Amino acid sequence: MGVSSHIEGILNGMFLIILGLIWNKVDLSNKWLKITFWSAVYGTFANCFGILIAAIFNAGKMLGIAANGQEGTPVIEGIVTFSLISLSIAMLVVSVAVLVGLKHKMKSS
Repeated sequence: MGVSSHIEGILNGMFLIILGLIWNKVDLSNKWLKITFWSAVYGTFANCFGILIAAIFNAGKMLGIAANGQEGTPVIEGIVTFSLISLSIAMLVVSVAVLVGLKHKMKSS
């Protein structure tokens, strides 16, 4: 789990860098740009936080192979589960919003 936490941190950092590189090509309203921005920030940090908590407390019932069947206390499992589910929703919002914004940009060009 410790290695998974480090890998998640690197991949999330790369995701934010790439998102920053294409940010000016995303054609969305200011409201949706803010929603997308904060969803990306929340999703990446929740991912790092959730996996880190799972690594520290040997939890991760939802993490399957990475957790190697280890389960933590119900409170810790709840925190990890909440972070994994909420970051998934946030990253779906980011992905759809960026794709729609890129499509709008291509239509207007």
